[in-house]
Amino acid sequence: DQSSMSTALDYIPRFCEIIGFSKQQLEIAQCMIAKSYILKVLPECTSVSLAATILYILNEHIISNSSITKLTISKACGLSEVTIQKCYRKIQ
Repeated sequence: DQSSMSTALDYIPRFCEIIGFSKQQLEIAQCMIAKSYILKVLPECTSVSLAATILYILNEHIISNSSITKLTISKACGLSEVTIQKCYRKIQ
């Protein structure tokens, strides 16, 4: 059943809470995810991979919090840093 499948938007609140992002940063991440679906960015990545990659981009290019690393995000999302990097490279 397609309606019961999780999307990246479903994962973002939990991942943001684990990482320690603010409510405003959560909202930015949600907008970024929504835009990625509209633009069909990274359709081959899983929902978790897309969420993690968006959070990585948010931190690297918008927040610039040096205490939050790719490792921090990968642990929070249950992915390897390599998976995030692979999805990130596809966006560049």
